[in-house]
Amino acid sequence: MAFLKPQKADLYGEPIQLHNPSVFVEGDDRKTVVHFFSERQITISAEGTIHIKTVHCDSRATTYIEQTRRLTGEKYILTVNEANEAVEIEIRYGGKRGLFYALCDLYRRITTQTLSSGTIENYPLFAIRGYIEGFYGKPWSVSQRKEMLHTLAPCGINSYFYAPKDDPYHRAHWQRPYPQDAIESLRELVDCAKRCYVDFWYCLAPGLDVCYSAEEHLLCMYEKYLQLYVIGVRHFGLLLDDIPSSLRYDQDIEQYPDTVHAHADLANRLADRLRAYDSEIRLVVCPMQYHGKSDAYYISKLGHLLDPSVLLFWTGRNICAQELTVPEAILFREHTLHCPLYWDNYPVNDAEMTHQMHIGPIVGRENRLYLYSEGIVSNCMPQFQCSKIPLLTIADYLWNPELYDPQASWMDALHAVLGEEADLFVYFAEHLSFSCLQSPSSDRMVDAFTDFDWSAPFVKPLPLHLSSYISTVCDCMRLLNMHVCKGDQLYIELLPWIQKFNCFSETLQLCSLYFQTKERSVLGEIKKKLYAFDRLPEEMTDFTFRACIEALLQSANEVC
Repeated sequence: MAFLKPQKADLYGEPIQLHNPSVFVEGDDRKTVVHFFSERQITISAEGTIHIKTVHCDSRATTYIEQTRRLTGEKYILTVNEANEAVEIEIRYGGKRGLFYALCDLYRRITTQTLSSGTIENYPLFAIRGYIEGFYGKPWSVSQRKEMLHTLAPCGINSYFYAPKDDPYHRAHWQRPYPQDAIESLRELVDCAKRCYVDFWYCLAPGLDVCYSAEEHLLCMYEKYLQLYVIGVRHFGLLLDDIPSSLRYDQDIEQYPDTVHAHADLANRLADRLRAYDSEIRLVVCPMQYHGKSDAYYISKLGHLLDPSVLLFWTGRNICAQELTVPEAILFREHTLHCPLYWDNYPVNDAEMTHQMHIGPIVGRENRLYLYSEGIVSNCMPQFQCSKIPLLTIADYLWNPELYDPQASWMDALHAVLGEEADLFVYFAEHLSFSCLQSPSSDRMVDAFTDFDWSAPFVKPLPLHLSSYISTVCDCMRLLNMHVCKGDQLYIELLPWIQKFNCFSETLQLCSLYFQTKERSVLGEIKKKLYAFDRLPEEMTDFTFRACIEALLQSANEVC
């Protein structure tokens, strides 16, 4: 099963074959269940081949996670029995979000013909499992944001943080209320998040010009949050990242010993005012120093000054952390008195990373980090469609990190986004794994290249495995070009990397031609293609490809 991997499963027998299934529903929250399956074109019928009984149960079995010692409304128990003429299914759940996840799990098993008799007990291990639109660049559209919610919510993501740097009302003009058309668009998005059982976090970034001690600025922030509260938002963020480190206003300099006291005072006053309005409101703060050593003065002091109920963002050792580890999380808790809520800067590729396409799976996050953190929120790429692939692997990791397999999860994500074409697309996609997390070449390419002596092209014929690899790369390139010509959005986002992959593909074709003909004129064409490949700034293939081609050119010229 690709996503919502079960924590416990006792299944037996072959998958139940269901042809043109229909559903009969009874029990608690029946309208919710009927609506869920109706939206997905599953027939609701009193003569249904699948009988579903839902039971809301406020017991230890359905509301408590033993590993984390945490109460939850996200747990469910799915029991399946094959009867003579129907499949009997009982769903026990502690909260409506748990019911939603159970229905998503059940629907996926029905439609993929993987429903088996037995019992599944399932729940997420990380408490906050989210993504943040927090990049620099053109923000996503409302329709794209809704599409991402519908993509990730069934895979266990429960939090979306709205923080696009280039939304002027979020950062540059934070003091201005949203105009009516903009607030209606946000209302549409908040309503969509509710229907997907995802918490909508609205973040404000006033740090470029806020006067921390000014009551009118505090009131301005408070009223901005209330504008979002009216449309249903109950989770808020105060972002103080990427701002000047020194105080700019005389009254702040007079009132506070240093910047960290100003930041803590603003956050605490804001939290107090919001909780006085509604005690259920939650607030998260992104500190000015959001990475590095947790015993540094600013972050440790901020943690000690900050109200314990206020969550604290942290990116880890680096801005783009290669690893997030348990020992570092424990130290953060010791030094700041807060468990970290990780702002994970993967797969984001803005700023200096614009020539990278972070399409690979999440790696380097320890499998027991859920015990020592509030959760993980992954920063997305401006490329909306491409972001889906790594975000699906992140959802998989966050739900059940103990069973997370990066490569298997990545292939599941590729199939979820691309369908059957994923098996060919992967020959291109695995060249895009270079990031802060890893910098390998394609394993397929390395395996194909390293068994052949490129410096001795006259000694041995082109081996079958290398010839087959080159042929498949060409097939992959035709697939990419077809989708570019059709204007498919994912491939348009990938176009700069597709153009470079085309140089890679054509270079390999010329090499194959040279191995067959040994014509010296082909060497010149190979050299031109390699030059064209090197001139394109997009990062791809690491050094293996270039080293092999250069070895071929050098040895061929020496022979000639």
